[in-house]
Amino acid sequence: MKPGLFLFPADILHILAHAPQKEAIRRDRQNHPTPGQPLEVPPFETWNAKPYNVAIRNEGGIGLDDVLGIDLGTTHTVAACFLQDRPELIALPDGSRLLPSVVAVSPQGQTLVGHPAKAQLVTHPGETVASIKRLMGRRYTEITQELTHLNQPVRPSAQGGVVVQVAGRWVTPEEISAIILLHIREASELHLEHPITRAVITVPAYFDDAQRQATRLAGEMAGLDVLQILNEPTAAAVAYSCQNPVHGNILVYDFGGGTIDISLLKVSDKEITVLSTAGDTHLGGDDLDLILMDYL
Repeated sequence: MKPGLFLFPADILHILAHAPQKEAIRRDRQNHPTPGQPLEVPPFETWNAKPYNVAIRNEGGIGLDDVLGIDLGTTHTVAACFLQDRPELIALPDGSRLLPSVVAVSPQGQTLVGHPAKAQLVTHPGETVASIKRLMGRRYTEITQELTHLNQPVRPSAQGGVVVQVAGRWVTPEEISAIILLHIREASELHLEHPITRAVITVPAYFDDAQRQATRLAGEMAGLDVLQILNEPTAAAVAYSCQNPVHGNILVYDFGGGTIDISLLKVSDKEITVLSTAGDTHLGGDDLDLILMDYL
């Protein structure tokens, strides 16, 4: 595959048909949730579990309604899928479509995700993890600026990355992100009323290979077969061109919670090519909040 080339959905469905599988805990997908059931959130004591063993099915054809598109954001996470040839955002059980990318442990030891976790960010900041995406795939020496704003102790891991201490337990950024992705997956199954095992996850265009692999690992830990890690500006161009067919060059600005990116893309009938990309990894919404807080 040429660098910067995006393949449309029909071309990418079997990219990982021979991907290495991870060692094991299996979830029984026969008992997937039905509408009205609570979401399945792993208890805190299982956070250090090994990744799920993702069973790769290669059936010759996959419907787009079986593939979840996930924007795992610094501050919020959102998912969508194709229904009746149209993209549809996944509604969470509370009716909202934006899930705060926050995971927490309650005083009673419960795992909280999304809005309930965000609600205890002020009262129990040490047990509440936000903006974990900024630590994904990073080495301890690379997060000097982030360390000044974290609520939790952070130390180098034996594998060369970092681990975060939450309620007395050391966990990886991938494990925390997996909790968010699992919550999104379960919400999607409630919304669609059938199991979801495949996903495409978007990442900032500047993400390096280690950060992309960390994102893929988080998806696999959530029981997802990650078909592709897709640049966020490319995903935006695809979404726009689906509703507004265009040919030529497109300039995409992505102002997120953790970064601001700009990408120049060339769009044709069959492919989208990234011509150039640039950005600032410390000029997102979080950074503006911190600047305003310091000013006030």
